[in-house]
Amino acid sequence: MLLRTASFVLLTAALLIPVAAFATDVQTGFDPVVHVPPSFWDFGPTPLPADYFGPGSDPFDGGVPADASVLPSSPSCPDALGNTDMIIERKGIALLPGFPSSDVIDVEIVELSLVSTSPISVTYNGGLDPELWNVEITLSPSLASTGTMTIRQEHADGGTFDAAILLQPHFTFRRVSDSEIRMLDGVGIYEDLIETINVAWAYSDPDLSCPSCVTNFVPGHSGANPVDFAFTGMRSQHTVRSSCTETPPIPTIPQWALIAALTVLVTLGAYMVTWRRRSVTVQTS
Repeated sequence: MLLRTASFVLLTAALLIPVAAFATDVQTGFDPVVHVPPSFWDFGPTPLPADYFGPGSDPFDGGVPADASVLPSSPSCPDALGNTDMIIERKGIALLPGFPSSDVIDVEIVELSLVSTSPISVTYNGGLDPELWNVEITLSPSLASTGTMTIRQEHADGGTFDAAILLQPHFTFRRVSDSEIRMLDGVGIYEDLIETINVAWAYSDPDLSCPSCVTNFVPGHSGANPVDFAFTGMRSQHTVRSSCTETPPIPTIPQWALIAALTVLVTLGAYMVTWRRRSVTVQTS
């Protein structure tokens, strides 16, 4: 009997091993994030040319401190709009048969919505006549922002990842005084290879509240603890955190308190039964 039981346990374990290994694969899905300081775009490496904002405007080589602008809509992840301003799509399954293991998948930034935290100052005729312009940064409509992600499983709960994405921006400049608009597709000359290295990630679990488009991969988390991380390039920095949040713990009754309550109820019930029997005996005597 003991030998038969041991054989059954070993057989069950052998059958579960492939299932457990497959369950560790990171599935395709979306990573909604929100920008936090410091995030910025720097026109220093490639200034906006003279006369861009109008005849006589000086070249602009300043920085644009950027902040989140909540996505107005998202076909890829409709319920991620609480504070989300960027969504990265993981386009392939990362095959992770156990730890340590790693895999490389294709990724794409499919949504981006940023605004300048304050207007930029544009001058004319060698520093005269400054004008204030607000800046909006979105994705180029003419070329996708694609790249790769290396996902490493380093323990049972997750691991670390690297990513490199060629961001193709689109800029909208809006003059504060009269809402005059200048639009610039940044493909080619203003594209920026943004990278992040050795960022913690975790498998999603019941302690996290995530949009429905998230599968079993949460970037910038170690367990349920959020970690800000940055995509950095030659022209921009994007400091972000996951839109997944830690859910408040559900209050639980300690086991000893539950046992004590049940004991009280059982004792009270027994007392009531005894009292009832005595009352019936008194009435019939």
